[in-house]
Amino acid sequence: MNPPLDMLNRLMTQEQECNELNQRTSCEEKNIHKPIWRQMVVEWCYQVIDHICADRELVYITMNILDRFLTVHHQNLVNSSKTHSRKYLTNKKDYETAVMTALLLTMKLQGLSSLCINYLVQMSSNSVTSMDIVQVGKEIIQSLTWNKQIPTAANFTQTLVQLLPDTVSEKTIMSIFEDAVFQIELSIQDESCSHEPPSLVAWMAFENSIRASHLPLCVIADVTSSIAEKMGHVYNTSLLQKLQKLQSQSHVSSNMPAVIPPDDDDDCCHVAVHEVFSLKARPLIDSKIISVENLKNKPSMPQQEK
Repeated sequence: MNPPLDMLNRLMTQEQECNELNQRTSCEEKNIHKPIWRQMVVEWCYQVIDHICADRELVYITMNILDRFLTVHHQNLVNSSKTHSRKYLTNKKDYETAVMTALLLTMKLQGLSSLCINYLVQMSSNSVTSMDIVQVGKEIIQSLTWNKQIPTAANFTQTLVQLLPDTVSEKTIMSIFEDAVFQIELSIQDESCSHEPPSLVAWMAFENSIRASHLPLCVIADVTSSIAEKMGHVYNTSLLQKLQKLQSQSHVSSNMPAVIPPDDDDDCCHVAVHEVFSLKARPLIDSKIISVENLKNKPSMPQQEK
């Protein structure tokens, strides 16, 4: 038996069962976010998560919820002659509200109470209200399914590093893991990466990392062969190079901006990536039941230790 390969098989099975995420519809073939808005909100989400000392993998979950919701919203607009009161794809305030609500739902899904509506409202640059978040939360809850457990790219990466032979030092393994997860964090800002299965994103990030680690070519070849056989993916050079490019262009920001600043010029868009994911894995979508009443709960921010 090979426990890492067995775990990889289980993760692949979970991924394949999540048809809602993996199905390719016509609207998923093209990007529906404004690229600069997406980059800004990903940076903002990371900084909020860091501020409350939560797991950075929650940003991946937040953007997954947002992507699926905006896809459903776009489909409804295309298939219906009715107009929608909120224009999530073109109106900055509505887009902000969807992002903030997705983040709050993510916290609720994970059973975390360190973020509340009032705290989010204070960080809005576009006068988002508590009622806006509750209304959009109700729409998101009704639009999506919540009974699937979807493995994240970080989950796959944790399994992939275990495929490395015992001759590789623990320090090198940790370096490979951190570098791969760093690329995964960066990939979240690029909508085209969100169209790819998390297993493929994890593989290409891992591939970049083991190449940079200067492991013997025979070790790299053996591990790559095992991964390709178990995952069944075609080696994606384009994605590999995109992750390399994102990493080379990465920039660390220490400021905590509003969700989308008033001046949303390309020059002011950077991604904060000064930490890596926690080693503790969590399912992407929990099976817990979400309700609007649960969304309305307003827990207080945790007290800082003196």
